[in-house]
Amino acid sequence: MLQVRLPGSNPFQIAVSESTTESARPLRVAVADDEAELRIYFARALPHLGYTVTKIVATGEELVKQCQRSPPEVVICDVQLAGISGPEAVATIREQFSIAAVYITENSHEDKAASAAAYCGILTKPFRMHDLTPAIQRAVAERPG
Repeated sequence: MLQVRLPGSNPFQIAVSESTTESARPLRVAVADDEAELRIYFARALPHLGYTVTKIVATGEELVKQCQRSPPEVVICDVQLAGISGPEAVATIREQFSIAAVYITENSHEDKAASAAAYCGILTKPFRMHDLTPAIQRAVAERPG
């Protein structure tokens, strides 16, 4: 069991699955979210779930720029980002690379918009960390290419 502490919040615990951490090569994951607390959360939690975090950024533009330099296998991003949205950023990246996408949403309207983008996993806030691995697995299974 891993315990993560974020500034100004209570510690939370994450159960680490052996099957996730024993994979031959961890999936490379990039994260884009405009909330600093969520960026910190993913930076600390994803490695303990067996993933390699390659980038953590705050905007869709930064996500596109960083992924064009070194594409991850999975992108986790908020649907609503400053500038270009998460789905717009993913569509731009997918013009060059086959990536899986997990969208973070706040309501069912956004869920429908993100689902329309296809080939994605969905996390609706508030979500639990145990929801993340199934969302990533679904996105990877449905990844184009």
